[in-house]
Amino acid sequence: MRADLLGIDVAQKICHWVLLDPLTRQRVAQGTVRPRPADLARWLETLRATYPIARAAVEATGGWEAPVLQALRAQGLPVRLANPKRIRRLRETLGWSAVPRHRTPTDGLDAEVIALYALLDETTTPPPSPHQEEVQAWLKRREQIVERIQRERQRLARATHPGIRESLQRLLDALEAEQARIDQALEEAAARWEQADPRVAQVGQLLESVPGVGRLTRLTLQVWLPELGTLTREEGAARTGTAPMAHDSGQRSGRRRVREGRQRVRRYLFLSAMAAVRWADPLREFYQRLRAAGKAGHVALVAVMRRLVVILNAIVRTGRPWDPALARPRLPRPQPA
Repeated sequence: MRADLLGIDVAQKICHWVLLDPLTRQRVAQGTVRPRPADLARWLETLRATYPIARAAVEATGGWEAPVLQALRAQGLPVRLANPKRIRRLRETLGWSAVPRHRTPTDGLDAEVIALYALLDETTTPPPSPHQEEVQAWLKRREQIVERIQRERQRLARATHPGIRESLQRLLDALEAEQARIDQALEEAAARWEQADPRVAQVGQLLESVPGVGRLTRLTLQVWLPELGTLTREEGAARTGTAPMAHDSGQRSGRRRVREGRQRVRRYLFLSAMAAVRWADPLREFYQRLRAAGKAGHVALVAVMRRLVVILNAIVRTGRPWDPALARPRLPRPQPA
């Protein structure tokens, strides 16, 4: 029995959708729907009554996709939340980087690319719990306030006019007070999450046993890297963006760079690695050995981040807290003569 793939291009006021036949890769149906809960519910009920749908894919759009995800999950449809970069690269690979002449920009071209992505990537995004969503929202809000505080501090450092400096200082005081309120709300949300799911508290204690991993880092890991403890070494490096990517062409060997992965997780891993190379053996020894071998500081630090992901994954998997002896990298066995 045929089961179609649903791709949804989300926007603030209107969503374009396309159903694809996975065998012929041809459009079965297409249309638009307003991203309102009642409209989405009616549309999905009608669509599912007419067409068999295997799964859906939605491009992440900074929050506008939330009601669409909720409606799809309420209907019991497997959903893949797609990274916009991957959608853009798939479109470029297909040669659709520019809108063809026989199409218009609003005829569902992006929705078709998203449906093709659902065909190529069969993994689905598990729905977060309500408590996890609440913690995630407060973490995002905290990031916004911290970024604004940093910008205002930079302006204050450059300002010379007394009136401007007073204005900047008043705004800074208000922002810092708001950050304190957000931190309190975040702690309360995290406590409710831990109370509702004791496993969250257990994993949190294990993560915080690692030197350099504080409260914010462990919450970020639990929210944006919930699969921690089930990853392979390669998967951990790929999802955190700590695997150097080749940049070669022909006989030219380009400089390796880290990219992709989950940026929020990588940001906090960087801060944890900075602390670990100062205070935590054997990570400090590992960093110093790389520096002595001629590695640049940032290259050695990324290697520490990658090593830290391996340690954190093993700690969650085994349920054993930080142990410096177990954290030492295994040396290759000597080969027999």
